[in-house]
Amino acid sequence: MRRGLIALFARHRLLANLLMGLMFLLGGVALTRMNVQFFPTFALDVITVRVVWSGAAAEDVELGILVPLEERLKTVDGLKKLTATASQGIAALSLELWSGTDPLRALDQVRQRVDEFRNLPQDAETPQISRVSRYEPVARLLVTGPSLAELRPWVRQFERELLARGIDRVEIGGLPEERIAIEVSAAVLPTLGLALDGIGERVGKLARDLPTGEELAAHLAFQLERLAAMRQAAAQLMGRDRLGQSRFARGAPEAVARSRRTEWQAGLIDLMRAYARLKTRDEFRPYAFDRTDIYPLETALERLREMLGYRSDELALFDTRKFWQDLDQRARIIEALRQTGGFG
Repeated sequence: MRRGLIALFARHRLLANLLMGLMFLLGGVALTRMNVQFFPTFALDVITVRVVWSGAAAEDVELGILVPLEERLKTVDGLKKLTATASQGIAALSLELWSGTDPLRALDQVRQRVDEFRNLPQDAETPQISRVSRYEPVARLLVTGPSLAELRPWVRQFERELLARGIDRVEIGGLPEERIAIEVSAAVLPTLGLALDGIGERVGKLARDLPTGEELAAHLAFQLERLAAMRQAAAQLMGRDRLGQSRFARGAPEAVARSRRTEWQAGLIDLMRAYARLKTRDEFRPYAFDRTDIYPLETALERLREMLGYRSDELALFDTRKFWQDLDQRARIIEALRQTGGFG
């Protein structure tokens, strides 16, 4: 009997229908619980630095602010792209990070590098450093009332309640910013011992722009990570072998051995030329006559007369040009000279 899924469905025909119906049922339940959104959830790893220098030209902004900040910010960990823009009175830098980089740590590094730059122009404002965050809109709420003075407390209460329930950001539009006006009468100024400028400076010292809780938490987390890394590095250094405890210095230092190796480099033409020189070294050489005896003219004529059989008077009248023109006679004389050793 065959065993298998197809054989099982062939024996039990109702089982296949039940299984198909169960699949449709589970698919419908999963479809109703599927999370659907228009835009996918993603993070923007971008940090911006903005410096305002009122009345400055774009060239001055570039030379006085952008160039020094670029030199300090180009070494931030995880930096992918740095974009700097200089315009009339405004310097803007955008730092794009690689995916997977810790944005809070990079934000803290950017703040440290910017704070290290002490040569900002005198009229330039404090640099504004922020991280570009993406927020998904959830809902819009319209609040109406007889006057702004009555609406402001309600709107602020709604904002606090929404933030407490987990909303990351609440944007309020159409509501003017609150301003604090300080009025001091002319009669009170002499008693305070301050002028109007002095009161403004005192209020400016008391007004502080404190960071948010998220920024403080991120800075504290970065400092804790740095402290943990320092402790780990110190533990690794202290765990290594120490001189005088785990290792001891030798009295006689080891000698340094020197080795010299000669390498020859030659091309194909050089190899062919060397081979040709080796092959033809014994085959071609200049021929030199080895003359051991040198005869005077009279002795040479006497020897020649004896070899040729000429008398002295005939040898005196011997025509050399006619002699060398007679090939047979020339060959006979040369052969006789060789046999008798006439060539030395």
